[in-house]
Amino acid sequence: MGLAAKGQSMVLISVQGLSHNTANKVLFSNLGFVINEGERVALVGSNGSGKSTLFKLLLGELVPDCGAITRRSNIIVEQVRQFLPPSWRNISVFDCVAENIHGGYNGASSDYLVEQALDSLGVPERLCFSALGELSGGEVNRVMFARAMVNDPDLILLDEPTNHMDVAAVEEFERVLMDSIRCAFCVVSHDRELLDRVTNKTFFLRDQRLYVYQASYTHARQELRAADASAAQRSQNQEREIERVRASAKRLATWGRDFDNEKFSKRAKSMLKRVERLEAQRTFVSKERVARVQLASESLETPVCLRVENLTVKTPDARVLFDVENFQLRRGERVALLGENGCGKSTLLKQIIAAADGSLETDCIKINPQVNIGYYDQELRSLVLEESVVGFMRKRLELPDQQIVHELVKAGFPYARQQERIDVFSGGEKARLCFLLLKLSRPSVLILDEPTNHLDVLGIEQLEVQLQEGTTTCLFVSHDRRFVRNVATRCVGVRAGRLYGWH
Repeated sequence: MGLAAKGQSMVLISVQGLSHNTANKVLFSNLGFVINEGERVALVGSNGSGKSTLFKLLLGELVPDCGAITRRSNIIVEQVRQFLPPSWRNISVFDCVAENIHGGYNGASSDYLVEQALDSLGVPERLCFSALGELSGGEVNRVMFARAMVNDPDLILLDEPTNHMDVAAVEEFERVLMDSIRCAFCVVSHDRELLDRVTNKTFFLRDQRLYVYQASYTHARQELRAADASAAQRSQNQEREIERVRASAKRLATWGRDFDNEKFSKRAKSMLKRVERLEAQRTFVSKERVARVQLASESLETPVCLRVENLTVKTPDARVLFDVENFQLRRGERVALLGENGCGKSTLLKQIIAAADGSLETDCIKINPQVNIGYYDQELRSLVLEESVVGFMRKRLELPDQQIVHELVKAGFPYARQQERIDVFSGGEKARLCFLLLKLSRPSVLILDEPTNHLDVLGIEQLEVQLQEGTTTCLFVSHDRRFVRNVATRCVGVRAGRLYGWH
């Protein structure tokens, strides 16, 4: 479907008074917005705010509790899935795309549509008959996008489409969105660089409300913060006026009682009614959560924390990935380790951790005896899913119960949920638990493998602040370009089978 004629703007979807709840939570109330033909919308919100649920409502997979969703007649809406269903792992790339063709597969004409969709997304021809389970995360994402594009949709909903992509793949994906996709799309992503480059409208989903700005993420965020500051100021002024009127009413009521004056008493009642009206008209101020991603590290005296020399990084089956001639992590450095997916970045981090805990004997990795390493694993394998949140923390920390409970509450785990098993929590909540454990363990060096993967945009910004403060020493892997730019004091990267300085 092409764009409307210049100067025209055709509404694809119109939403009025939309409200929806889960079993134990109000997700949003009275939402209203439109998505027009050709618009490129960013949907931003904290984990659990209802972004994925809103997508399901727009797709018609869920029925809202209240409100109306009006779709243009004959509209085609497609979704790029965030996760690959397990039952799809043995389906071939070609069949995955072909089975989504509206009207079913129809021989040569369908073959052409599938090939065109795969080619437009840069999926190599050699992968066409590979099983989805054999592909990398980035390759699967491209196939899911091709599956959506095969029907020439009017609107595509993309839920974290760049998860598991390396920087090169994300940049190529951006080029596809900017140059090859003419239909409207709405994207959920924590990659702020991506949102700034490919979107022109931003929806913020928070406080059970939707805030709409005709701007890409960074400019929209600035407008939202300015609106928050203005709302807070108006609310303070209104509060002062309410207190002034309430005090006057109290004074008049006292005079009416003490002097048995009906006139004063009536005026007092009238002023109290005015207080009620002022309270009802009071400006709403956002309850956006305070920082919950928490980190801390101990200071170090040693100038060099760890050294890697003449190391060949290999897979468990002894396949050579790359060589490290000489790498040092110095006190106070925050070093980003960059490189394509599969080049061995995470493997190097795991070998450093294994050398630190004694499970790997090697002379190539030397860790200063003063160093206590804290490790964040992108797959969150340190968590014991069958344990309760508070029980997991108790077993790993020599701290009073009261302090553990208090720290969990500060990190966004209310007391009522601390006895729940870890496996019922979202990826973002599990990530926050891992970060809290790091904080309370007080490591002197942090090793972080894709620390932003499970965080929402606000969580990433909080993590940046945590890492930038103080004298944190850190080695980390990340494909989030803005996070790397804001946090790293130095970059190294894997190229052509070697570890190089990166500029």
